[in-house]
Amino acid sequence: MPVVHDSVSLAIMMRNDEIKQWSEQYDANYDPALKEIEETLTTTLGEQHYITQEQLEKVI
Repeated sequence: MPVVHDSVSLAIMMRNDEIKQWSEQYDANYDPALKEIEETLTTTLGEQHYITQEQLEKVI
């Protein structure tokens, strides 16, 4: 797998099938408890545009 270096960024080149495989593995192995936290925060932030300390403490 080629790696490109320059002063601004580091890019790792992956084939489309490799990206799809990693994505599927990530989705299949993602902790359901973390997914619930993520969804709660996303919903709250989408509605309020901020989150209170109390709300954050409830999900964490």
